[in-house]
Amino acid sequence: MSAYTATHLDDIAAEKWPYWAPIRHHFDIRSFGVNAWRGADGDEVIKRHDETESGQAELYLVLSGRAEFAVGDDTVDAPAGMCVYIRDAATERAAFARRLPGDGVIARVWRGATRAQDADEYARYLQATGMEAARALAGSRGTLVLRCVDGDRAEFETVLLFDSLDDVRAFAGDEIGVAVFFPEDDRYLIERDLTVRHFEVDAHVPS
Repeated sequence: MSAYTATHLDDIAAEKWPYWAPIRHHFDIRSFGVNAWRGADGDEVIKRHDETESGQAELYLVLSGRAEFAVGDDTVDAPAGMCVYIRDAATERAAFARRLPGDGVIARVWRGATRAQDADEYARYLQATGMEAARALAGSRGTLVLRCVDGDRAEFETVLLFDSLDDVRAFAGDEIGVAVFFPEDDRYLIERDLTVRHFEVDAHVPS
């Protein structure tokens, strides 16, 4: 029998809420408890509790992202690498996942073209339809309309920023790779992509 076991965290069986992996069960650890939690922004990843019954201290380590701990009456901001040690078993504690700037932002990119003389009017139409519809959603992180006029042709690219693919679905429906059009698009567009591309955003500073 090997003297050690090595397992990646992603390979340890997890339960929902919003994500809980009982590491100690995986390795059959009986002398102390080790668990892992994951969550999206706002999720209560550590349920509010105390350890009065067990009398045990607890040590939390934030491996990635950012968390916010509520320890008694205090709030502790905990970015990746932060350890939070709670020695008083009677002190109530909880923890919430928090988003870092740029974390998880999805860019939905589409391209189309109009006649140059229609560019200003189409830009206003874009803002009043797709851009406003996207920004009205709770998961929106903003929109961009890019324009390049070349001779008698104006090319447009739209960039819609969302918190997650679920938020993209709230805008586009289940077939998120299919472009969304509005009633007057045929009036303006001389060329259009019927599909869109989605990118993970490496850097995004919220306004």
